[in-house]
This record gives sequence, structure tokens and C-alpha cells, in this order.
Amino acid sequence: MKRIIFQADGRQFRASVGETVTVGRVAGEVGAELSFAQVLAVEEGEAIKLGKPYLDGAVVRAQVIEHLRGPKLRIFKLRRRKNSRRLNGFRSDLSKLKITALEGV
Repeated sequence: MKRIIFQADGRQFRASVGETVTVGRVAGEVGAELSFAQVLAVEEGEAIKLGKPYLDGAVVRAQVIEHLRGPKLRIFKLRRRKNSRRLNGFRSDLSKLKITALEGV
């Protein structure tokens, strides 16, 4: 089984063909086919191919399954003895991708 390390949305993800990965919101509707050319490494059994920084010609193909939102986070800032408090919330926009193919390796 091939394990892939690729870069999407400025972060690195590890997956294999057939798995689903949750990444930051990507442009594309549900069912759209996306490709990521920034493949950092491919592991197949004991053999590992590393890029410098990326593997030439390697492309990860993925399909958008759904767009969703992450869990609600509470950000609370307090300055002690100053009667100063701030409460903010945040939910990140996410996309769930299914890795369909690895090409060029």
C-alpha cells in the first residue's frame, strides 16, 4: 500500500489511495476532481521516495466529498486587574476529500 505525503492549503497531509482527508476549504463544488502537484514523499513498503522539496511529475488526484465547518472554538482574553475581557468564537471552513489516484510515481 502506498502512503503519500502531500501539501494542500499550506499544510502537509498523509494519506493513501482510497482514504478521506479533511483539509482547509478548497475551491470546487461537491463531486469536483482536484489535483495536487506538491507531493513531498511516497512510501511503498520499505521503499521511500523523497522530493527535494517535491517529487517531479507526481500528482495526487482527489474528489471533493463535502464542505463542512469545524468545531466551535472559544477564544477568551483576560487582562487581570484591568476589568478587560474579550470573548470570541471561531469555526474553520473545511473540505473532505477522497484520494482517488497517485500519478507519475
